[in-house]
Amino acid sequence: MAETSIPLEVVMSIRTRYLLDPLATIKSLSEETGIKAYKVASLLKGPQFDAFKQAFHEAQANAARDKLASYSEDAALMWRQSFPAAVAKGDHRPMRDLLIANKIIDPQATAPHVTVQVGLALDLGAVLSGTPKALPIGNSTTPTDPPTIDVPPHVTTPVLKD
Repeated sequence: MAETSIPLEVVMSIRTRYLLDPLATIKSLSEETGIKAYKVASLLKGPQFDAFKQAFHEAQANAARDKLASYSEDAALMWRQSFPAAVAKGDHRPMRDLLIANKIIDPQATAPHVTVQVGLALDLGAVLSGTPKALPIGNSTTPTDPPTIDVPPHVTTPVLKD
C-alpha cells in the first residue's frame, strides 16, 4: 500500500491539511510534498482515511462546542436583556423558548400552516396613483377591479387560547 512507503507524519500532515485548508487539492499537496498525485489521492480515501476524518471532525466539533460553551453565560445574559425589546415588538418566542428549555411548559404541537397565494397582474401606474385595477385577463382589453372575497370573521380574527 502507498502509505507504507510514506512516513506517518507526512501522511498525517497531508490528511490534516486536506481537511483544514479549503484551497488544498490533491495536485497542490502533491506539488508541495513531492509525492505523486495518485499516491496523495490514495491517502485521502479508504477506511483508514474515513476513520481519521471522522475522528478529526469529532475533535473539531468538540472544540467548537467548548468555544461556544465559554460564551454561554454572556449569551444567557444578552438573551435575558433582549426580552423587553422582543415583548415590546409583540414577539414572545424568546420567553416561550426559555420556559420550554427549563421544562416549565411543554412545547405544543402546532397545526400545519397553509399559505394561499393569489396572483393578480396589476397596473403599477394605477397602483401608485391610488386606483389599482387588475390588468385584463385573456382577450379582454378592459382593466377590471381586483376580485373581492368574503371571508368569515372567524378566519380573520385571531383566536387566543389560554
